[in-house]
Order: sequence, then structure tokens, then C-alpha cells
Amino acid sequence: MQIGCKQQLPDWPDSRQLTQSNWLENPWLGIFSPVSNGWNYHVQLGWLYMPSTKGNSFWAWSLALDKWIWLSDQAYPFVYCYEQSSSFWMYILLESSNGSLIRAYDYSSGNWGTYSGGGG
Repeated sequence: MQIGCKQQLPDWPDSRQLTQSNWLENPWLGIFSPVSNGWNYHVQLGWLYMPSTKGNSFWAWSLALDKWIWLSDQAYPFVYCYEQSSSFWMYILLESSNGSLIRAYDYSSGNWGTYSGGGG
């Protein structure tokens, strides 16, 4: 089972499998479970679609934030958000985020928000 999980994340050799499950822990990204077709469930960020995860920075579609986010080992828990109309930084308050709800500070508006999908 461990080999199957590792094959889904070839560029993340520092991720380790937790017990005998599909849950993985990465030193900078945290705990998540690869599901299928690029979808992963992260314990704090919820559902993420990661079409390409090469190296320690990549783009992912956040279902809760309803936008593309850029994640990096150099910036996380700061994430860069992309929308056609604007791009901006957010700070994810990890201790207040649980996968269903994300608590984040939006630097473009200067406000804290809670996001659960469909535009937050």
C-alpha cells in the first residue's frame, strides 16, 4: 500500500505514510490523502485538485476557496490565489481550518474570512 501512495507523489520523497492507510504527511504541507485523478483531501484545506505536483511548489484548485491557489514550501501557510479578475495573497489560519471550513486573511481586502466552497 505504501508504494501505491508514493507513486502518486513521485516528487515528494519526504512524504511518509501514516499507519496502514492512504493518509500521508508531508513536512511542509501537512496531512492529506491522495484520492484519484489528481484529487486529494487535506485535513485543513479540504479538497484540492493537483494536476501536477512537481517539486515543492505547485498550483492546486481549492474547492473550499473556489479558486486556483499556489502552494510552496517557502511560503505556506501563505497561498497565492488566482482569479481572472484578480490575484492576491491569503494567509491560512491552520489551527482554525478543518477541511470543511478554511479561516484565512485576504490581503487584497484586508479582512479575515471563512470559506467553505462556492465563493466563501
